[in-house]
Parts: sequence; structure tokens; C-alpha cells
Amino acid sequence: RFILYIIILLVSLFSKKKRDFFIRRFNNKMITDLRSDKILIHMSSVGELNLSEELINQLLSKGKKIIISIMTDTGISLAIDKYSSNRNVQIIYFPLDDYRLLKNLFLKNKIKKVIVVETEIWPNLFYLSNKYSTLYMVNARLTEKNLKKYTKIKWIMKSILKFPKYIMVQSQEDMERYIS
Repeated sequence: RFILYIIILLVSLFSKKKRDFFIRRFNNKMITDLRSDKILIHMSSVGELNLSEELINQLLSKGKKIIISIMTDTGISLAIDKYSSNRNVQIIYFPLDDYRLLKNLFLKNKIKKVIVVETEIWPNLFYLSNKYSTLYMVNARLTEKNLKKYTKIKWIMKSILKFPKYIMVQSQEDMERYIS
């Protein structure tokens, strides 16, 4: 983790845009609410947010409290537009798989389920989700190109992919690639 922070610091020194990117993700307003169970839904950007709209609305109609974790500025903007008026939804930048920040998120909230949309495989998120809640991957996909990359670190991927309770895939081909 220390090496990662050094790399982030060096990159940030030379690019204001990247520095702002990292600052927003590491300076999240930390949610603290142990009063009720929550569902953390993590996604990358706008496409996954749009894809998740029906799922989020179904959960909200059942009175569930949701934390939406999203990577991009455009995704955050859209999530705020869609859900900021709903007091059962909290929206945060994903803290770039930082172990300490994610652990604080779990410890300061009663996150009982984590739903990862599509293929957002983050080792610390998966590990902590397994430790403190139940992890699900929905609409998961795994391209042939990514499978080749993951095969190079198969021992790591195998240990990470044992954490989800369910991996719900987009197609038969995706299922076969996840199994392999």
C-alpha cells in the first residue's frame, strides 16, 4: 500500500487533473450510520448506473438504505441528479480500493450486502465485503482479452473470486470464462 501511495503522490505532482481525481476519492465524506442495515452498490460509471436503476429502485421500494459507490465524476453527477433527494441513498466516490478507507466504511456502517455491477474486481473491496457482509456480482462479464490478463495472475484471481456468494453473468460465454 505504501508503494501505491508513493506512485499516486508522484503522479499527482505532475498533473493537477490527476491530483484532483485522487483527492476526491481519498477525501470522501465518510458516512457513519449504525442505525440500519445498508446495501453498498459499487459501479464504475454512467453506464453501470443506468443499468442498475431498476435494481436500485426495487431496493428503495422495499425501504432499503443504499450507498452508491462510483468511480467517475460523470457517474457521481448522474447519481446525484437521480438520487440526492432520496434520504435512503448516499453517494460516494469509490476510494480506489484503499484498505483503510474501505474498512472504515464497513465499520462505520452496517453494510450487510455488497453488489458489484459488471466487472469491478477490487481485491480489498472483495476481501472486506466477504469479511463484513455478503458479496454479489451482477451483470458480470469477462472478455476474452481480460481473461488472458487475469490468467497471468490466476492464483490471485482465484483467491479473489472465491469471495462473491454469487456471480451473475451476462452470458453463457462469460460463465465459462469465469469458471476457467
